[in-house]
Formats: sequence, structure tokens, C-alpha cells
Amino acid sequence: MSSLLGGTAPTVVDPPVERPPIFSLSPDLIVQLSKELDEDDLLALRMTCKELNFKVKELHLDALYSTRSIYFIPVSLENLLKVAKHPSGINKRVRNLRICPTSPYINPEREVRRKLEEQAKNEKPGFCGSMPASLVLKMYEQSKSDWPGVQHMHKWDLVPNMLTIALMSLPNIQSIEFEWRRNHRVTRSEFSLLYPTVGLVPGKRLIPDLINAMTVYSIPLEYKHVGYWNYTMNAAVTAGVSTLEKISDSGLFGDGIPLNWFTTPPLQLSRMQSTLSNLRVLHVSYTETDRRNRSHPLPVVVPGAPPPPAPTGRRNFCKWIESMAGTIEKLRLEDLSSSTNKYADGCPLPALPKLKNVEIAGMSLKVDAFKAFIEPCKDRLRDIFLSQCMLESPKEEWIEILKLVKECRGLTRFQLVQRGQWRKQERFPDIEAYGDWISGKVQCQVIPSTQDRHMNNYTYTEASHILNKNLVEELESHQDADEFWNSITNHKWRQWPESNQRRVLRINRTFTFDDDDDNAAASPPQSPSSEGSW
Repeated sequence: MSSLLGGTAPTVVDPPVERPPIFSLSPDLIVQLSKELDEDDLLALRMTCKELNFKVKELHLDALYSTRSIYFIPVSLENLLKVAKHPSGINKRVRNLRICPTSPYINPEREVRRKLEEQAKNEKPGFCGSMPASLVLKMYEQSKSDWPGVQHMHKWDLVPNMLTIALMSLPNIQSIEFEWRRNHRVTRSEFSLLYPTVGLVPGKRLIPDLINAMTVYSIPLEYKHVGYWNYTMNAAVTAGVSTLEKISDSGLFGDGIPLNWFTTPPLQLSRMQSTLSNLRVLHVSYTETDRRNRSHPLPVVVPGAPPPPAPTGRRNFCKWIESMAGTIEKLRLEDLSSSTNKYADGCPLPALPKLKNVEIAGMSLKVDAFKAFIEPCKDRLRDIFLSQCMLESPKEEWIEILKLVKECRGLTRFQLVQRGQWRKQERFPDIEAYGDWISGKVQCQVIPSTQDRHMNNYTYTEASHILNKNLVEELESHQDADEFWNSITNHKWRQWPESNQRRVLRINRTFTFDDDDDNAAASPPQSPSSEGSW
């Protein structure tokens, strides 16, 4: 009717379509979200629409290629070469290498095939939890077919050349991690590369028990006398790598880098200085000898006699660290050698003027050496962690160490762990401090440890009561060692059994090296405290 009268027909306006919230996220939030997704999740997200494909593409490619797990087996090194030579430029995305010392293959020489075949007939669970035995059998067959190639590679020493050629085409390598863990950390795509017959194509989830099978049946690889440490470091030097900022080894389960692997000649050492000219973070756990090679036993220390001189490997290790003194900001050194095989002139702590964070564990410390170490960097140090270090006279010398630490005016976190460091009736507590503890604004926590005996072993646990003390005032008020320890422990440090065996336990830190140095120091853990009881 309105149109007949010259009017206009009303227009029906559809309500606006609300866009999903993910499209309005900022780039920073998308980056944070991507850290919670694996490579297949990111691929699925890319496939939803063009806009998300544009936003997530770079994050997906970084998830695929930024970190590469390297096994010294043909398929792994050949894949690294393929990535390094790929014309698309994905080689520039590789920033982290994780070197794994074991083969991911199931040992074909073990008597597991018959049991697997029996269990695979009815698809019963195999040796690894709920996983079907048929999948383990496929892994076994793949290992059996590929194992001769692994043996051939190591017989003819092909690893160094392949690794060197790959590193020549990886211009942005920033970190190398030596993965000593007994379990494997692999992604779905990495597992599919190692075991293609299992059929883990994109879209299928990696079954955790498949990784357990790799762990249970994996094969340790022997690399003559130089080890995978020298294979990797020499390849980096030969390839002219100069972008490394971090070298780390996990050092778990008592394993560490044998010092007899440090046989670097002077010429190679000078070239290595160029390779490590940008190194900022160094985490190294070491031991006196390779646990798998006992052909050269350590010298026996006669009670009362001076320790023997340090062997060549240890002296070379010290020179290697000193060559990087101008750049290192974060350092972790852990000595996993037997406590009966410490050397009088063993690895001295180098002067590192740019050092900000330091962790020293299991080492024999000398007050003079520690003073020479801390003096050049005392104004820059922010984080000190001393764990189970040994002193000749701990009662007096720990006080001298604490006085040296007190001079580090910028220190925000300090932790001293002494579980097992005690003699006869002298039992020393742990000490933790967070914040500006030098000024007295933040109190130090004195943490006793209780001891429980299980059969022939001892375990140490924190007591339920923590004492809050001002360490600066305690050090200034008590010059006598007995008075100092009596005061900070409320006269409880001698109330322990007269003699027990020492058992060194590795502990978990309450803070990590990866924290931002510019952040405020973390607050101490909330624990019950009492001045009157322990």
C-alpha cells in the first residue's frame, strides 16, 4: 500500500554477525596461545580460514623447525641435512639443537619379538602400558631394518662430516643442548620420521606409551673415545658457527660430560673462542671419567696424603671455560665426580666479569679461589646458588664464604644447600634469601633438615619449622664460628646423631636461570616458621 501511495517499503536489516573472539586477539596473545599448542594443533588452526592461516603461519613453521632433536643415526642426520639445504629457507628458522646420546630404536638383539608376536595376536597391551603390542612390534621391525645402517655409520665415522655440513647451512643456531635424559622428548612429526610404519600422520596423537617403548628398549651409542660432545663442538668449529648463545646439558641420573673428552689442542681452542664469542649461558655437568669406560680408573687417594694433580682433561676443561670469560652471564657447573676423587689443583673457578647468575654444585671449594672468582663480578651478580659444595673446614670456611657473598650489593636471590655437608655432631642448615637481603629489608630463612634412615641409605627432608634471621647482623655480631651457628640455629645445630654416612642427593632449584634478570626477585616460599622451636 505504501508503494502505491508513493512511499518506500521498509528495509529489513540483518543483525551483525559476531566474530569469534580469536580474531580480535592481539599478536602477543596469539603468540602466548601458540605456546600451549603443538605443531598439529597449529596446523589445524591454520586450515580453518585464510585470516587465521595468515596470523598463525609463522608460529606454526617455528614450532616445526625452531628446535631439532638430533640422533646420531642415518635418518635423523639425513633429515637435518634436508632441512639445512631446503630451498624454502626453513634452515633459517632452526635455532636450537637437542643432541641425544642414545638411539631411539628398539634393540633388535633383545629377546622381545616372540613375546610381542604372542601379545599382538589378540591386540593385548604390550610391555608399555595400554599401547597395543602390534604397534611395539612395528617399532621393533623398523628398528631391525634400520639398525645395520646405524652400525655402518659409526663404523666408518660418518657422523662428524654430516653434522658439519648441516651446521654450515644453519646460520641462526643459538643454543645446543645435550639431552642426557633416559626418556625421550619427541614430537609427533619426529616420531613419525623415526618410525614411519606406525602411521602417525598429521591429525593423529602421539601415544605416550610409544615414547616409553623407546625409553625401555633404546640403545646407548658408543662414539669411540671422543664422545658426542666433541663430535658436536668440533663440527660447530669446523662449520664456522658464531651465533651460539647457550650450551647446556641436562646432566641427569649421575651422568655428565667425562673430562677425558676435553682433549682440544691449542689451535682448535683458539678457533673455538671464535665459535663461542657470543656465548652467554653455559650449563655443564661433568665427571672425572666416562662411566661406560673403566679402562682408565681414577687414582686412589691415600688417607692423609695430598690429592694427586689434576689430569689433562680437567686442566683442558678449565682452559676451555677461561676462553669464554668475557661473555658468560649465566653459569652452572656441577661436579658429579666421586667425593673421594677431588683434586688439589682441580678446576679453579674462572674470573667472569659479566656474570649475573651462578650455580655451583658438588665442587670442592677453597675460600681464596671463591674470592678470586666473585671479586670481578660482585657488582653484577643477581643470583647465587651453592649446592652440596665441600670445604675442608666447613664450620669456619662457610662463614668466610657468606661474608664474601655479603659484599655482592646487587644480589637479589641467594640459596645455600648443605644437605649431607656435616661432620660428627656438626649439622649445617640450608639458607635461603630473596629480595634486597643485604639491606636487611628481607629476612633470610634458615632451614634445618631432618634425617631418615631407610635400610642402608639416608634421605634428607626439610623440617617443619623455618627460622627467620638477619644474616648480615648475625655475621657482624658473631666472630666466633660456634657462636654464629648457635645463633642462627637457636643452638640446635649440634643436636643430631654423632656419625652417619654422607649421601649426596641432587635437588630441584627453587628458581631457574631462565628468569628475566630485570624482574623483581621472587618471594620466598610460604612455610611455617618459629623462632622458639625447631
